[in-house]
Amino acid sequence: MPRRKTNSLDFASRFLLRCFAFWAAPLVLVVLLIAAHPDEGPSAWYEEKSSMLAVFGITMLSVLGVFAHSLMDSGQLGSACLLFNMIMQLLMVTLFLSGASSPPSSESLRTGDLAVLPADAHASVGYLRGRLPGDGEGRISVVLPCLNESEFTIQTVQSFCNRTPAEVLQEIIVVDDGSQPPLSIELQRRIQPNCRLRVLRHDDGPRGLMIAKQTGGDAAKGEFIGFYDCHVAPRRGWYKETIQLLKEKSRRLVIPMIGALNIDTWDEIPNGGYVGKCWVNFNADWWWYDDESAYSPVISGGLVATTRSWWQESGGFDPGMHGWGGENTEQPIRTWLCGGDVVRAKSSIVAHMWRTEKDKRTIARYKIRQKYDNVARTAAAWWDEFLPKFRGGNEPHVDVSKTMELKKRLGCKPFAYFLHRFRKVYLQSGMLPEKVFRIRSSSTGKCLRRQNRGYLLSDCSGGTWLHHGNMIPEAFPKPEALSRLIQSADDDANLETNCGGHKVTGGCSACPQGHGSEWCHADCQWVFAVCMSRAEAAKVSAQPLETCCSGIREWNSLDCWADLTGKGPETALCDITGRSSPQQFMFDDDGRIWHSTGECLGVKDGEELKKGHCASAEKWEIVDAFEPFETQTYKKAVVKYGLTEDTPDH
Repeated sequence: MPRRKTNSLDFASRFLLRCFAFWAAPLVLVVLLIAAHPDEGPSAWYEEKSSMLAVFGITMLSVLGVFAHSLMDSGQLGSACLLFNMIMQLLMVTLFLSGASSPPSSESLRTGDLAVLPADAHASVGYLRGRLPGDGEGRISVVLPCLNESEFTIQTVQSFCNRTPAEVLQEIIVVDDGSQPPLSIELQRRIQPNCRLRVLRHDDGPRGLMIAKQTGGDAAKGEFIGFYDCHVAPRRGWYKETIQLLKEKSRRLVIPMIGALNIDTWDEIPNGGYVGKCWVNFNADWWWYDDESAYSPVISGGLVATTRSWWQESGGFDPGMHGWGGENTEQPIRTWLCGGDVVRAKSSIVAHMWRTEKDKRTIARYKIRQKYDNVARTAAAWWDEFLPKFRGGNEPHVDVSKTMELKKRLGCKPFAYFLHRFRKVYLQSGMLPEKVFRIRSSSTGKCLRRQNRGYLLSDCSGGTWLHHGNMIPEAFPKPEALSRLIQSADDDANLETNCGGHKVTGGCSACPQGHGSEWCHADCQWVFAVCMSRAEAAKVSAQPLETCCSGIREWNSLDCWADLTGKGPETALCDITGRSSPQQFMFDDDGRIWHSTGECLGVKDGEELKKGHCASAEKWEIVDAFEPFETQTYKKAVVKYGLTEDTPDH
């Protein structure tokens, strides 16, 4: 019995020593490799070729151990040892290999293929794919708030990754606002490690666009932060002017030129046109416009970049805003009034997918759970003495005390400064009109009243309030000169004229008619449907340019008269620059209302509206005119705050 016990103990000890030696040796090698890379997880060095050799070495040691052990012992214990050895080898190698695809737990941000980020006030969990460089100095973090747009998200991430150099790109942060299934599933599978992708997720989402953007902005590590939609593609070199403008001034927002995206090729549609700048009215509604100035009153929405320092100093977005909308007016107005500016980068092109019912792929795949009045927060916080203009005096009942504290801390200016800074927009486009009025027919005594997209005649007590609007473009006629257009000026019958690819004899009046302005240029100029010599056009054109007004606008609205049909004027969103010829309407000295087609607004059978020849057209009267509250308030504010003409006006 004692001998058998000794043999048993001796065999057991040999069994443990051999098994430990055979499966522990590869494990020690793994530990040594990890220790040699203290700042990187296994997945980071696993991707290198040298690490592949390490995996090969581990496997060979395992095979060698199993083979050696099988020669030393036999019987049940030998078989058990062999089986135990093989299981441990497979388990160890499996765990090692899984480090490349599963995120190890961590309390702090680590570089590597995939690592868990610490939870914060906004995002419950996040991931990092690729390595972050340095402290972000000189580099940009691209923030993409996304919801239920898996394929679009992947395409957008890839386009930013492929078209932003590694020395410029700090990271791409996708903020998953509660998508189902989570966006990280496909992103981890399809985005290459060099993209430096981070995914932050709102597990209880959707929380809305503003909170998603706030989550991404607060987490950004780059010196600059660019916020872009989850369905865009930047042009190569998109970042150059954006970063240069941000380097010039920290308190700044930079907007790109926005093109149209072809979602089949995921690239910019050639010659698809660009938009960028926007204006805002007293109801906090906004629309596009363009001019030669680099500065913009407000922005359109999701495409804008800033510095991390200004993001932190200005507090990002109004914390009381939820859902979608409103930040595109609040954030730029906050920047303008608190010492910053908003600048357009004309060479930074980002193509954007526009949602349209014609292509079901573009329709949003989410629903807003609750309606939020974010624009009311903008007005309540920033309109100051102009607040009674918001929605006809229905003062919003919202708590903006935190924004008021921010205004005081940053020493922000009154809203009148914003209007004065952009007086070229607000004065010269008629948004601060000298008078508001109704338009009455001289023959019927009835006034124009809006109905759907057009107008009809009705009792003047219910007439629509209108005013002159939009800037005066090039070659816009003076009111007193319109009568000259009724009889087009006679050109020299023997004069050879270049109509723009069409040579004629007999002056500009001999140019081919019926083709519009494209057949009336070079030696000639198109003025209200009349092709006349440039010398004659100069006599009838108003000067200076870009003063008010070249159209007729509805008061407290985004709409202007646009196009003159057989049933009178129709409406469209105002082109405040006055360059849209369908929106060009004006009164002549006799009260006729001219349209750029060379025809005038008339009355048919005393009841209906029509268009017709100006020589015999209806005459109209401006009635019930008054100077509106906003214009009076602006004039008083100019005096009160000492606003001068030295301030830029665009």
